[in-house]
Amino acid sequence: MLDGDTLLLKSGDKVRLIGVNTPEQATEIHQAEPFAMQATQATKTFFNNQPMIKLKLGKEPKDHYGRILAYVARSDGMLLSEYLVAHGLAFYLAIPPNLDLLVCLMATEQQARRQQTGLWKRYRPTTAQTIKQAGFSLVTGKVEKISQAANGVWIDLAGKLALFIPKNNLKYFSRSAFDQINGRLVEVRGWLIDRRAGGRKLKKGRKRWMMKISHPASIIFK
Repeated sequence: MLDGDTLLLKSGDKVRLIGVNTPEQATEIHQAEPFAMQATQATKTFFNNQPMIKLKLGKEPKDHYGRILAYVARSDGMLLSEYLVAHGLAFYLAIPPNLDLLVCLMATEQQARRQQTGLWKRYRPTTAQTIKQAGFSLVTGKVEKISQAANGVWIDLAGKLALFIPKNNLKYFSRSAFDQINGRLVEVRGWLIDRRAGGRKLKKGRKRWMMKISHPASIIFK
C-alpha cells in the first residue's frame, strides 16, 4: 500500500485507481494533506480478510509514470473507488478514455458532499483569486474569457487561473458547452501548475496558474 489511491502488488507493479484522487501523504517537501492518513487506512481496511483482489484495466492501461491504471474490487465485487468516494476520502476524476464509472462516482460524491462525510466536513474549494500552491485542487471562479488556439481552448477565470482543454479532448465537449459556461461561476478540479515555477516569467496577460481539463465533468456550475 502506497496511499489511498495507489496499490503496490506483490509482483512489484504499482496500480493507480481509475476515477479517483485521494489526499496526498507527506513527502520530504510537503506535509500530508488533511484526511490522507484516513484514506490510506480506509484502503487497508477495505481489503481486510480479502486475500484476492480483482483488477479491470482501463482503456488506457498505464499512466505516464508506468503505473497500471485499473478499477479495483474485492473478491465480493465491492469497488474500492466507490468505497473511498462514499466515505468522503476521495474526489472523483474525469480523465478520458477511462470513464466507465464516472457517472456513478459523480453521484456518490454528490451524496457525500451533501452529508458532509469525511473530508467534506471541512473541505472548501479555493478560489481563483487565492490560489497559493500547485497540486490537485478544486477551484471556484467566474469565467471571464474563452479563446480558441491551435492546440486547444483556453478558459480564463477571474483571478489567477487559466484552464486549458487540449485539442484532442475537445471531442468530449458539445458545441454549445462553451457558450453555456461563459460568464458563469464554476467549480473546476484538477492539478494546478505554477507557470512561474523555476523562475520563469509570464508573458503579459497570462495567468500565473494553469489547470488542464480533459472532460466536461471536471467543470460544474455553482
